[in-house]
Amino acid sequence: MRVYSSSGVVAYTTNRATLDANISFSAPGPGTYSFNPVIVVYDNCGKAFSMTVPIIIEGPAATPTDPQVVSPTNGSAVTSPVHWVASASAASCSKGIASMRIYSAPGVAAYTVNGGSIDTYLSMANGTYNTVVQAWNNCGNVYKTPLTVTVE
Repeated sequence: MRVYSSSGVVAYTTNRATLDANISFSAPGPGTYSFNPVIVVYDNCGKAFSMTVPIIIEGPAATPTDPQVVSPTNGSAVTSPVHWVASASAASCSKGIASMRIYSAPGVAAYTVNGGSIDTYLSMANGTYNTVVQAWNNCGNVYKTPLTVTVE
Protein backbone atom coordinates (compact mmCIF):
# COMPACT_ATOMS: atom_id res chain seq x y z
CA MET A 1 0.00 0.00 0.00
CA ARG A 2 1.31 3.46 -0.84
CA VAL A 3 0.11 7.02 -0.15
CA TYR A 4 0.95 9.76 -2.63
CA SER A 5 0.72 13.30 -1.24
CA SER A 6 0.74 14.71 -4.77
CA SER A 7 1.40 13.38 -8.24
CA GLY A 8 4.47 11.13 -8.07
CA VAL A 9 5.36 12.11 -4.48
CA VAL A 10 5.33 9.13 -2.12
CA ALA A 11 4.40 10.12 1.44
CA TYR A 12 4.12 6.66 2.98
CA THR A 13 4.61 3.00 2.04
CA THR A 14 3.69 -0.19 3.91
CA ASN A 15 3.80 -3.89 3.02
CA ARG A 16 0.72 -4.60 5.15
CA ALA A 17 -2.93 -4.97 4.22
CA THR A 18 -3.93 -2.13 6.54
CA LEU A 19 -2.94 1.50 6.60
CA ASP A 20 -2.24 3.19 9.92
CA ALA A 21 -0.05 6.25 9.43
CA ASN A 22 0.32 9.85 10.43
CA ILE A 23 1.16 11.90 7.37
CA SER A 24 1.89 15.59 7.75
CA PHE A 25 0.37 18.12 5.38
CA SER A 26 1.27 21.73 6.11
CA ALA A 27 -0.46 24.87 4.92
CA PRO A 28 1.85 27.43 3.31
CA GLY A 29 0.17 30.32 5.15
CA PRO A 30 -3.12 31.67 6.52
CA GLY A 31 -6.26 30.39 4.81
CA THR A 32 -7.93 27.11 3.88
CA TYR A 33 -6.09 24.61 1.69
CA SER A 34 -7.21 21.39 0.09
CA PHE A 35 -5.00 18.39 -0.60
CA ASN A 36 -5.96 15.32 -2.59
CA PRO A 37 -3.69 12.46 -1.54
CA VAL A 38 -4.13 9.17 -3.37
CA ILE A 39 -3.97 5.76 -1.69
CA VAL A 40 -2.86 2.96 -4.00
CA VAL A 41 -3.31 -0.67 -2.97
CA TYR A 42 -1.40 -3.37 -4.82
CA ASP A 43 -2.67 -6.96 -4.66
CA ASN A 44 -0.62 -10.17 -5.07
CA CYS A 45 -1.90 -10.65 -8.62
CA GLY A 46 -0.32 -7.47 -9.98
CA LYS A 47 -3.40 -5.28 -9.90
CA ALA A 48 -3.53 -1.82 -8.35
CA PHE A 49 -6.54 -0.04 -6.93
CA SER A 50 -6.56 3.64 -6.01
CA MET A 51 -8.70 6.04 -4.06
CA THR A 52 -8.42 9.80 -3.66
CA VAL A 53 -9.04 11.09 -0.13
CA PRO A 54 -9.72 14.85 -0.14
CA ILE A 55 -8.33 16.68 2.91
CA ILE A 56 -9.00 20.28 3.88
CA ILE A 57 -6.76 21.99 6.43
CA GLU A 58 -6.68 25.42 7.97
CA GLY A 59 -3.44 27.36 7.78
CA PRO A 60 -2.12 29.39 10.69
CA ALA A 61 -4.13 32.36 11.87
CA ALA A 62 -3.38 35.59 10.08
CA THR A 63 -1.08 37.99 11.83
CA PRO A 64 -2.96 41.07 13.02
CA THR A 65 -2.47 43.90 10.58
CA ASP A 66 -4.55 46.68 12.12
CA PRO A 67 -2.34 49.41 13.54
CA GLN A 68 -1.36 48.83 17.15
CA VAL A 69 -1.92 52.09 19.03
CA VAL A 70 0.11 52.35 22.24
CA SER A 71 -0.71 55.98 23.02
CA PRO A 72 -3.27 57.34 23.57
CA THR A 73 -5.40 54.39 24.64
CA ASN A 74 -9.02 54.01 23.58
CA GLY A 75 -11.36 55.91 25.92
CA SER A 76 -8.57 57.81 27.62
CA ALA A 77 -8.56 61.43 28.82
CA VAL A 78 -5.36 63.23 27.85
CA THR A 79 -3.92 66.73 27.72
CA SER A 80 -2.62 68.56 24.68
CA PRO A 81 -0.25 68.06 23.02
CA VAL A 82 -1.37 64.45 22.67
CA HIS A 83 1.40 61.86 22.39
CA TRP A 84 0.61 59.43 19.56
CA VAL A 85 2.57 56.18 19.34
CA ALA A 86 1.46 53.50 16.88
CA SER A 87 2.88 50.90 14.53
CA ALA A 88 1.64 48.59 11.82
CA SER A 89 2.96 45.52 10.05
CA ALA A 90 2.00 43.81 6.83
CA ALA A 91 2.54 40.08 7.26
CA SER A 92 0.68 39.34 4.01
CA CYS A 93 2.67 41.93 2.03
CA SER A 94 6.41 41.37 1.67
CA LYS A 95 6.80 45.01 0.58
CA GLY A 96 5.74 46.27 4.03
CA ILE A 97 3.83 49.34 5.21
CA ALA A 98 3.87 52.38 2.92
CA SER A 99 2.37 54.99 5.22
CA MET A 100 0.27 55.71 8.28
CA ARG A 101 -2.13 58.53 9.12
CA ILE A 102 -3.99 59.84 12.16
CA TYR A 103 -7.50 61.09 11.47
CA SER A 104 -8.75 63.36 14.28
CA ALA A 105 -12.29 63.19 12.86
CA PRO A 106 -13.85 61.46 9.84
CA GLY A 107 -12.01 62.74 6.76
CA VAL A 108 -9.75 65.10 8.79
CA ALA A 109 -6.11 64.08 8.36
CA ALA A 110 -4.13 65.32 11.35
CA TYR A 111 -0.77 63.65 10.73
CA THR A 112 0.80 61.46 8.02
CA VAL A 113 4.09 59.57 7.98
CA ASN A 114 5.77 57.38 5.37
CA GLY A 115 6.55 54.03 6.97
CA GLY A 116 5.13 51.73 9.60
CA SER A 117 5.41 53.71 12.82
CA ILE A 118 4.21 56.94 14.40
CA ASP A 119 5.73 58.71 17.41
CA THR A 120 4.58 62.32 17.49
CA TYR A 121 2.84 64.98 19.56
CA LEU A 122 -0.28 66.71 18.19
CA SER A 123 -1.82 69.89 19.56
CA MET A 124 -5.54 69.26 19.92
CA ALA A 125 -8.26 71.51 21.33
CA ASN A 126 -10.36 70.32 24.28
CA GLY A 127 -13.12 67.92 23.31
CA THR A 128 -13.91 64.30 22.51
CA TYR A 129 -12.50 62.92 19.28
CA ASN A 130 -13.49 59.81 17.34
CA THR A 131 -10.10 59.17 15.79
CA VAL A 132 -8.72 56.56 13.44
CA VAL A 133 -5.14 55.44 12.96
CA GLN A 134 -4.87 54.07 9.44
CA ALA A 135 -2.08 52.23 7.62
CA TRP A 136 -1.55 51.36 3.97
CA ASN A 137 0.71 48.58 2.83
CA ASN A 138 2.61 48.49 -0.46
CA CYS A 139 0.26 45.80 -1.80
CA GLY A 140 -2.83 48.04 -1.80
CA ASN A 141 -4.43 47.07 1.53
CA VAL A 142 -5.73 49.49 4.17
CA TYR A 143 -5.90 48.80 7.92
CA LYS A 144 -7.70 50.91 10.54
CA THR A 145 -7.83 51.17 14.31
CA PRO A 146 -10.57 53.47 15.67
CA LEU A 147 -10.33 55.00 19.13
CA THR A 148 -12.12 57.68 21.15
CA VAL A 149 -9.93 60.22 22.94
CA THR A 150 -10.99 63.07 25.21
CA VAL A 151 -8.63 66.06 25.36
CA GLU A 152 -9.00 68.01 28.63
